[in-house]
Amino acid sequence: MEDKKKAGTMASPESSSSNDTSVGGVLFADLKKRDTERVRIHVKAYKGHDFIDIRVWYLADNGEFKPSSKGLTIRPALAYELIQGIDLAARSIDPKEGA
Repeated sequence: MEDKKKAGTMASPESSSSNDTSVGGVLFADLKKRDTERVRIHVKAYKGHDFIDIRVWYLADNGEFKPSSKGLTIRPALAYELIQGIDLAARSIDPKEGA
């Protein structure tokens, strides 16, 4: 699991260099899935409400990463339950992986 942790970057929301405003949100994490795909976590506003967007980005022909349709957007109130579910799934595979 150590190699997987090194593959991603956790972005600080206060750091202007980590903010990705090109998609209208604040970038919180950028995880390498493979050389041509990244999983990015943004907080975005839509119709006056904030949402957490977890999305796969793909490497486009122009060399830039673009958002794909693969992902989910949730209300912040659901974040804790999602985190718990991911933790339980990880523990079911390897009990040492849980937080």
